[in-house]
Amino acid sequence: MDFDHFGLIGGNATLGGLTVKGDTVLQQLTVARIITSGNAPTAVLGASTTVTGKDSSFAIVGNDSAGTVSYTSGTTAAATLYTPAYTLAAGEQITVKFNKTYTTAPRIALTAKDANSATARYFVTNTTDGFVIHFLDAPSASTTYNFDYILIQ
Repeated sequence: MDFDHFGLIGGNATLGGLTVKGDTVLQQLTVARIITSGNAPTAVLGASTTVTGKDSSFAIVGNDSAGTVSYTSGTTAAATLYTPAYTLAAGEQITVKFNKTYTTAPRIALTAKDANSATARYFVTNTTDGFVIHFLDAPSASTTYNFDYILIQ
C-alpha cells in the first residue's frame, strides 16, 4: 500500500472491516452480498381500502431499502339498517412511509411472491418519502397479497 503526498492510498488494501461516515463515491464496486439494515418503514391502508373495505390489514418486514409487504384485503358486506355496505375497490391498497426521506424519489422494484399476488394487476407510485401499491382491479375478499420490494436511488 502506497500513500501519495495528499494522504491518498494507492494499490490494494485488505481490511478486516471499514466504517465510513459521510458520503462515499466509488468508481466500481463488487460485492458478494448486499445486506441492508435499519428500522421497518411505517404504513397505512390506502384510500381505496380504508374507505370501502372492512377488516383489511398489513405487515411489513424489512427496512427503507428492501423488505416484504403483506396485505390482506378485507371483507364485503351488504348494508343493513345499522351498518353501511362494505365493498372492496381498485386503487390505493397500502401506503408505505420511509423512516428517512430520500433526496430524490428512489426506483422501486416490486415483485409478487405468490399466486394471489402474481394474478393481481398492480403498480407502484413513489415519492421521496414512500411508495403506494395500487391495484387496477378490486382485490378478492379476505385474500393475502405478498410483495418483495427493493429500492435504489
